[in-house]
Amino acid sequence: MALLRVSDLRLYYATVGGVLPAVDEVSLIMEGGEALGVVGESGAGKSSLALALMRTLPRNIALYDGIIEFEGVDCSKLSDEEFRKRIRWQRIAMVFQGAMDSLNPVMRVGHQVAEPLLLQPGVSREQAYAAVQRQLELLLLPPEVFQRYPHELSGGMRQRIMIAMALILSPKLVILDEPTSALDVIIQAQIMNVLKRLKGELGLSILFITHDLALASDLCDAIAVMYAGEIIEQGGVEEVLTEPGHPYTQKLLATVPRLKSEAIPEFIPGAPPDMTHLPQGCRFHPRCPHAFERCRRERPLPFRPNPRHQVRCWLWRGRP
Repeated sequence: MALLRVSDLRLYYATVGGVLPAVDEVSLIMEGGEALGVVGESGAGKSSLALALMRTLPRNIALYDGIIEFEGVDCSKLSDEEFRKRIRWQRIAMVFQGAMDSLNPVMRVGHQVAEPLLLQPGVSREQAYAAVQRQLELLLLPPEVFQRYPHELSGGMRQRIMIAMALILSPKLVILDEPTSALDVIIQAQIMNVLKRLKGELGLSILFITHDLALASDLCDAIAVMYAGEIIEQGGVEEVLTEPGHPYTQKLLATVPRLKSEAIPEFIPGAPPDMTHLPQGCRFHPRCPHAFERCRRERPLPFRPNPRHQVRCWLWRGRP
């Protein structure tokens, strides 16, 4: 049984400019112990997908539907209160983008990590603090960090504190939204090594949201590429990175510098579409070098080059 199964998930926002389909008919499957990378440009809908899975929604929702099954439980049938008690933070936790700046500046970080445990029935303060110390050790933080204030810690330390807060209730799945975007490359590497240890030692499942394909390839077993609210390609990391099927994925890979190649990194021409006025047909066709007439008329269906690889592109049907 899959750990997480998402089918036709949609999250639309009501805006002044019209309805914005931030997540549009997204389907994906995650197995236990797997890391799935969700990649794409800013505005592709990656963070909105995370909010939809956590059901932490803003007030301007125009549409929120679809099926989210976690460990066989249909979360769409749970009330908000049931979801909060049974799933959110207990089974699925999240480290939000820029979360390391969300720590309480006048509260010691160890106490902040312990807070969710102290709200659990039957957990004493001593038990909670001991569990926090174990988490700090797991994340390669010295014991004295428990008594530090956020301003006394480096950016990498604060980010690891946020990961500790997400892990303190031992969830099965952790969603990480751009966890290294505000860090320098040395600290990025440290955080990535910590995540790989957690995945290997705890069997933790990770939904890793990033715009950096290189980072995703370092951690993830599978990759889903988002563009304009859709997943336009998904599959095993080897299939997606070595045999990209969608022109957008090919362009994304061409932007990545390579140490052992003289090829100059490319850029993706044009700009992402206005999400309140999406183009007819394929949403990437105004920027696609391979677009033909059908791309401009009809929205592509998902096609499977092989059982582990899915591409939403008319090129797989051939030109008419």
